Amino acid sequence: MNKENSKNIFEGPFPELFTERITLREFNMTDVDDLLEIRSDDSVMKYMDTNYLKSKKEAEQFLIKIVNGFREKKQISWVLEHRLNKKFMGYIGLFSIDYKNNFAETGYALKPDYQGNGYMREALKEIIRFSFEQLKFHRLEANVNPENLSSIKLLEKLNFRREAHFRENYFFGGKYLDSVIYGLLEKDI
Repeated sequence: MNKENSKNIFEGPFPELFTERITLREFNMTDVDDLLEIRSDDSVMKYMDTNYLKSKKEAEQFLIKIVNGFREKKQISWVLEHRLNKKFMGYIGLFSIDYKNNFAETGYALKPDYQGNGYMREALKEIIRFSFEQLKFHRLEANVNPENLSSIKLLEKLNFRREAHFRENYFFGGKYLDSVIYGLLEKDI
């Protein structure tokens, strides 16, 4: 496969995607407050094993990194926007993009009000389609806290396979944490 196929997506306009209930759109500066809200919510951050955003300035800096990641062809992150009310529901992205091996890692977060309604499954299903059909990736991967049963259940429903359980491989919050790796190959969908 020509690795230029996946790079070409970064040459044109941002790839907006649509599902039955969600618009997956580009981040913009009007998303700062929602980004701060989701990345400072205890229930959302419980298993993310990363620092909370503590201020609007931090949220702005984080958002700039997201936008620049697309410009630099390193990552692509979408806002999940409800198609009816245009509300920010969460986000989903592809990062650690490896063009040589046609691979990316995926990650996502959803505001508590939208959890448990199949929105993230709908969004991730579209990202999987886009990754394999448009970007021509061979593999997607997710790194999950093993206590995050909701995320694990979601990944398994979409045919991701548990490939590894790393014991205490990540130091965060003053302690060593485990990681579980899930993988999906294009032939598994």
